[in-house]
Amino acid sequence: MNESFLVNVVEANLILILTATLYRFSYEHHTYFGWNRVYLIVGVLCALVIPFLDFQILPFYTPSDIFLDKTLNLANWTNNTGSIVVKQWADVATQNLSFSISDLLLSVYFIGFTYHLRKLLAGLLQIKRLRLSSQLLEINDAYRVYSQSNFPSFSFLQTIFLNQEVEQLTNAEKEMVLMHERIHIVQKHTYDILLLEAFGVLFWFNPAVGYLKNALKLVHEYLVDEVIANKTRDIYAYGTLLVKLSQSKAALSLSHTFSNHQIFRRITMLTKPKSNSIKKLNYLAIFPLLFLVIVLCSYIEGGREVTFEKKGAFVPATNLVPFLIRNLTWKGNTIFTDEELNEVFHLDASVKYASKEIEDLLYGTSTLQKNVTSMYMDKGYLFFRVEVEQKEVEDKQDIVINLFEGPIMNIGEIIVTGNKKVSRETALQIINIKPGEVFNRSKVILAQKALAASGIFNASNININPIPHPAVNGETGTVDFEFIVEEI
Repeated sequence: MNESFLVNVVEANLILILTATLYRFSYEHHTYFGWNRVYLIVGVLCALVIPFLDFQILPFYTPSDIFLDKTLNLANWTNNTGSIVVKQWADVATQNLSFSISDLLLSVYFIGFTYHLRKLLAGLLQIKRLRLSSQLLEINDAYRVYSQSNFPSFSFLQTIFLNQEVEQLTNAEKEMVLMHERIHIVQKHTYDILLLEAFGVLFWFNPAVGYLKNALKLVHEYLVDEVIANKTRDIYAYGTLLVKLSQSKAALSLSHTFSNHQIFRRITMLTKPKSNSIKKLNYLAIFPLLFLVIVLCSYIEGGREVTFEKKGAFVPATNLVPFLIRNLTWKGNTIFTDEELNEVFHLDASVKYASKEIEDLLYGTSTLQKNVTSMYMDKGYLFFRVEVEQKEVEDKQDIVINLFEGPIMNIGEIIVTGNKKVSRETALQIINIKPGEVFNRSKVILAQKALAASGIFNASNININPIPHPAVNGETGTVDFEFIVEEI
């Protein structure tokens, strides 16, 4: 669980970094402020959602690991076609609690998380206390206005906090300050900032979050400045007011202040001509970025969950103790129906099954054993793999079997090595597998047996080396088979 959580954190931070990088080099200087706001918010939300979605974009097959033992007997084949990833839902007490690097990283993460969460809550509490200690100047259905002296003028949610120095301004200037903060409220900018602050807590160690938060706050100011400039038609007066109210006082990170250290950038944007409409096409780069993000997350997920071990082992929550199966659910099957797969298991609700029996039904341990793997591999699905989820319910098990069928593979070239006296043609006649045929696991096993029974090759030293060639440009993939023999 710890490693799974850390993987999701890595994926989310990767998305945040890519979002910040694209914004920095492509959109930061555009005057399409509304588009920039949407981009920043959507990019951040993608970091929250995408890591928890299950994508199967890339076929994460590891052909070289499918046949770890070159001797192709049935046990080796069935056990090397991929391990079953078991998601344990049993009591944590049954799991391995040994301290690991992932535990250490997780501990450090939660220490930072706790610190930044307390900092955020303290900021919210500070605003609440400021409202209680400030003088109420105006109240209506849309907002409240308070007077205070601790911070520069700012707005938060539906509340405006005016610094007392505003009283020294002219009525026109005071109205511009109020208009500025009202626009923040109408456009609901505080919610954006709270979202980024929450991400600052979740991903406190990622500098991209700070950059995105500052970028979004600056976009908010651009949006407000643009509205005021269009309404007042006096950019010079507004720019002068920004300079006049520039503050040395520190502002709250949760607030929008009327004038801040980005004042000169804001004035530059006020006077900058509108970006060329053709630059809107730059936003199309979001779609390949999104696809790249999905592919990378799919790759990380695949690298985490698809493991190939020498022996695929089914390890139930009750370890080796036989158990009753309450429900059996198939997912991902398109070639065979649930009924056809259930025929392999022929489950009896009154019979207890050991883990070895379930493993045999999935992989098989003899040519006489009908199993799910042979059903798929005999139809060309070389990369077929299984993922089992199980949940203990009272004294029974609910089992979900996820099937990843993969693509169909055809036979490519049949290679024979190690033959010196026996001709290649003779060996190929014994093997009896033709290029272009759909891959069939049973035929390969029979070919090995035929070579062993021929009396011209050493039966104990017949190895098979599969060489897959995945599909390219929509064509069906192929797999070459090298039969390595030793003459008697």
